[in-house]
Amino acid sequence: MSENKNANKADGVSKIIIILLVLLIVLIGAFGSYIFFFGGASKLHADSASNNTVSALTITSADENTYSLDEAVVNLSDTDAQRYLKVKVSFGYDAKSSKLKNELESETVNKKPILSDAVNGILRSKKSSGFTVKGIEDTKQQILNAVNPVLKNGKISHVYFEELVVQ
Repeated sequence: MSENKNANKADGVSKIIIILLVLLIVLIGAFGSYIFFFGGASKLHADSASNNTVSALTITSADENTYSLDEAVVNLSDTDAQRYLKVKVSFGYDAKSSKLKNELESETVNKKPILSDAVNGILRSKKSSGFTVKGIEDTKQQILNAVNPVLKNGKISHVYFEELVVQ
């Protein structure tokens, strides 16, 4: 009788082990399928990389002040159709540059019309087809090159388009 009880206990333990092994194999298979079919590993890696990028951008922008121009609507130089550009431009500069901040925000010498004219002149010379990713980066560099000579107490380091609509 005791041999029968020991055999039943051994059968019960072996059944539990078999069930756990089958469950483990199913879970491993499901995880492997997820990675294979949905690219789970690459998405996880991309998410962690984007989180690192966001934190790096946050640190960079914390050391920068911005100065915004008013929203502008500009005619583009397209010859095939009448095209317009609606844009709001902001300039980024070093937060430690108090002289540049005073120059940009001075009430006695208003730099906003001079800066707006420089930006509008560059944008009016563009065609609507020039507003690709590379074209926008080139335009930002041209704006930097046109605006920085006007400033006496520092330099603009970045140009930001808060709003950019081509119609």
